[in-house]
Parts: sequence; C-alpha cells; structure tokens
Amino acid sequence: MNNIHDCGGMQNFGPIEMEADEPNFHSQWEKDIFATTLVFFMSGKIVLDDFRYEIEKMPVTDYLQSSYYEHWLFAIEQLMCKTGVFTEQELQQRLTELSA
Repeated sequence: MNNIHDCGGMQNFGPIEMEADEPNFHSQWEKDIFATTLVFFMSGKIVLDDFRYEIEKMPVTDYLQSSYYEHWLFAIEQLMCKTGVFTEQELQQRLTELSA
C-alpha cells in the first residue's frame, strides 16, 4: 500500500505549481533547517534512511498542508528526540516559549 509520499500518479491532485525563478530557499528558517540537517547527517547520528522514514510517517493532512522544508523540520525534530539531542518535553517547552 502506498503512503502519501508515494502520490506520484495518484488522481485529483492537479498539476504541480511551478514558481518562475524559484529561489532555493524562501526564508531564513529554510536555510537553517537545511544546514541543521546536513550537520546532523555529518555527526553520524542518523542516515538518510532514518530521515526519509520520519518524513514518510508524517500524518497525511500534515504532509499535504506543509512545505518541502516543513517535511524536513518534522523529520529532524523526531530524530533529535530519538537520538537524545533533546527530549519531546524540551522540544514542546521551547515551541511554547517561541510562540508566546
């Protein structure tokens, strides 16, 4: 059975919208998550399969309503908790602080 990340060829998704002269990054946080991900890979704590697996586990509605780098952010948050960089509680506490 295919998951949402395997949506190639599925019906009713419509055409892929292409942005003329699209930049590599739309905002600073995208650059930051890209760099953070590369450093995390280079640390040896994770491999590409781990990263891809976490993206594949995103809930369907979240996957469809989020951007490319939001997929990366989701995966890195999950993997940093799993590898002990921080706990889920620490992550949630920091997210609460940042949203205040």
